[in-house]
Amino acid sequence: MKAKKPGSLPPAEPPPEEVELFRAEVSDAVPLKTAKRYLPPRANAPVAPVQSLLDDHAALGESLYGDFDDIEISEDETYVRTGIGRDVLRKLRRGTWRVQYEIDLHGMTRTEAAEQLREFL
Repeated sequence: MKAKKPGSLPPAEPPPEEVELFRAEVSDAVPLKTAKRYLPPRANAPVAPVQSLLDDHAALGESLYGDFDDIEISEDETYVRTGIGRDVLRKLRRGTWRVQYEIDLHGMTRTEAAEQLREFL
């Protein structure tokens, strides 16, 4: 079963002949006039702290290029990475955070599962 994702990766670059065809079709297009007014940010718009963005970036990099071979965790063991508080584990167990996406790795080899997990993350 494939991972459930909110969207897919953007398509690869189109072939040069398709780009030329598109540009020929829209060559006589006239840009719409836009209103030059300032739209301030919403007062209640969430703002991600810089550290949160850095953490997200680090997690993404590790998920793409990290080595999963040294991680062995059984059902009864817990693992909390250095720098992550025990309250995070407690909140996960209590269901404080809602699951947003799921991935089913059943029936896959270790290599296939690692690839699917990297793609999912």
